Amino acid sequence: MMPRARTAAALVLVVAAALIWAYTVRFSAMCRGACPGPDVIGADAYWLRDVRWGVVVVVAGLLVVLGAGDRRRGVPVVLGSVAWIGVDVGLDRASAVPSVVVLALVAAVPPVVAVLLIGRRPPVLRRWPTTAAATVCMTTAVAVAALHGPGDTDPGPAVVRTATVALLLAAGFAGVAAVAPARVRRLPVVAVLAPSAVVLIVVIDHLVALLAGAFLAVGAVTVLSRPWRGGRAAIAPLLWVLIGYPVLSFVMTLATMDAGRPVTALAGSPAVSPADSDMLYTVTAVTAGLALAAVDGLFRWARAELRHRPRTPVRPTAVV
Repeated sequence: MMPRARTAAALVLVVAAALIWAYTVRFSAMCRGACPGPDVIGADAYWLRDVRWGVVVVVAGLLVVLGAGDRRRGVPVVLGSVAWIGVDVGLDRASAVPSVVVLALVAAVPPVVAVLLIGRRPPVLRRWPTTAAATVCMTTAVAVAALHGPGDTDPGPAVVRTATVALLLAAGFAGVAAVAPARVRRLPVVAVLAPSAVVLIVVIDHLVALLAGAFLAVGAVTVLSRPWRGGRAAIAPLLWVLIGYPVLSFVMTLATMDAGRPVTALAGSPAVSPADSDMLYTVTAVTAGLALAAVDGLFRWARAELRHRPRTPVRPTAVV
């Protein structure tokens, strides 16, 4: 994709993300007064918080991919995302929030400026940070797709959740397109993987389809980010995804079972019932994605070191 087209696409996605975040903040504020007491709040009471934070992951992932994983540009993106989450918690605590238009304008200005600055002079591609951003977007898309509110009676939040998942998948496949070798980019497999993962994760609301789409999306990053050497070369990374992804997700889920309780307290919201876990599904997905990318990068580094290590010549043994 040409630099101008890439910048224009990133602008459209970050503006859409800002609109989704503003609507979700406003919807959460309107529902705050109808929130039940602390003794009856279940684990799904604050699921919109994870949708809002998923929007933050969309913008951060897009900016990292657009900046080609450059560290000097990636660090401000991460710090800005943390600040955005702090603003989100503050608005969650406030008694009144601005309108959707005001929230969207304020939220859209920083990422739009960042896209224009980064897109003007894209740096040299750094493969691992770009791959890690794509992996995090994919794992977060799966986590957001699995969220369900209490009863899911209002169609508005369900549409917002679906739109957030679609944006996360778009950011993830943008990272795949950035790191994939030129030969892979021309293969029809990219045109098949992207819509297949979107249909399985977004359209089909079923656990089997969700898992299949998850492995397809995460596997796309893991396989297509490697130099293409044919179908046999994809077996090892696919096995790593099939084993490593569920294991890391399970471990991170256990480690963050009650990570949402401090955030719930900071937001001044009623605590979740002690019988339920107050999880931050977005944080769990981000940490699992980073861990998956880190271990995969370590495997690649070790394999490259072994491949390029000079072999010690064997001295012939003297025959007596």
